[in-house]
Amino acid sequence: MGRCGCDSGISSTPPPGRTSGERAHADGLHGDPRHPRPHVPEHSLVLEDSLVTDRTFTDELYEAERHLQAAQLAGDVEELDRLLDERLIFTGPPDGSCHPRAKQLDLDNHRSRRQVMTKLVQEDLTVLVAGTTGVTCFLGTLEGTFAGTPFASRLRYTRTWVRTDEHGWRILAVHASPA
Repeated sequence: MGRCGCDSGISSTPPPGRTSGERAHADGLHGDPRHPRPHVPEHSLVLEDSLVTDRTFTDELYEAERHLQAAQLAGDVEELDRLLDERLIFTGPPDGSCHPRAKQLDLDNHRSRRQVMTKLVQEDLTVLVAGTTGVTCFLGTLEGTFAGTPFASRLRYTRTWVRTDEHGWRILAVHASPA
């Protein structure tokens, strides 16, 4: 069973251009050698080919996740506003409850410096894209302060992303739990 919880035979070796903690899942195949995908050059103009679209969307989602992490660490409210969907919901620490107005809460916490991230280390990242819906599973360590109180946690985040032509990838839902 893969570290993401799926029985996919997923390789621990990242694809070219990915860091050691990143693996792509496209069309639920998880890079499974029993379901090989034909090689399609990145510069291919065969836009109707779903493999090209999936690869492009997957690469875009990796980039969106990297932008999210950088924005969290920098407290970049403008970038967070761009990446978070207006309907964002969050479930997780500190009390495990569901927060339906999570975007405004998150932006307010960063804007007021109530939440300040000082360290964000990604240990693992798994990406799944199905059409214009994506999921990222992040495992890593976060450190900083919240309301002046230091925190350090190893967490697993599962983020559901939606992609539109207008906004690109945006986070619709997040679940976080201690790892």
